[in-house]
Amino acid sequence: MDYYLYEYDETFDPLQDVLDDNLLFSFGDQLSRARVLLEGRTRQEIAHALDSLDWMLREGSMPLFKKTMAETESMGFSFTSRVKALKAYREEFDITEQKHFPNATWSDYFAILAIAYVLEALNPANFLEPDKQDSETYRFSNLEWPLECMEAVCAAECYDELDRYAKKQQADVKERGRKGGRTRVAKFEALKEKVINYYLDNNLQSRSNRDAAKRIYSALQDEVDTTLSTEDPILRLASWIGKHKKEMATKISG
Repeated sequence: MDYYLYEYDETFDPLQDVLDDNLLFSFGDQLSRARVLLEGRTRQEIAHALDSLDWMLREGSMPLFKKTMAETESMGFSFTSRVKALKAYREEFDITEQKHFPNATWSDYFAILAIAYVLEALNPANFLEPDKQDSETYRFSNLEWPLECMEAVCAAECYDELDRYAKKQQADVKERGRKGGRTRVAKFEALKEKVINYYLDNNLQSRSNRDAAKRIYSALQDEVDTTLSTEDPILRLASWIGKHKKEMATKISG
């Protein structure tokens, strides 16, 4: 049972762009409410949060699988989704102290998940013909995504309210998170930054993303393997390099 983000439209500005009519009535309300919760965030912060959300979904799949199997054995069935997965992962991950997504809250991440559903729906590859439906690829066409997107933004609003009531206790909660032995998202972020710094410091810009990633992986293999659970870590490093290039190109053109 693997959870992750599907390929999504990176050109759409989730904070400002307007949805076309064909998606507006499916995702417009969810997008508007997510934007309210993410007010003050930058597009760069949203991009980093989407990346770390994808990592959390992938890393937490096994603990949720065990929980789902236990529910199936006791009740005979278990309903799952990425929204329920993220709720379960709150006990597994410490989201504090991220450099590129500062002061992160679980309300933020559920709002980010709602944003992710919208961006995925904007990718034509995720729309399928009826005769091509199967358990892995039958996604948006059965209205599953709009419903899960709504659930995600509702969860985000609930956690936002809880955060408001618990504001005086945040310092204690943060300290317990540090001592609880949970997997730190900041560790993932630090690795990502280290990979890009190695890429720049060792003048690998003239090489292909894949070749540069191979060289970086060779140098940082132990750290990469202890942070990422993926069959192809080189592909993940190459993806980071590609996104870095796009960010740099955008800054130069802007």
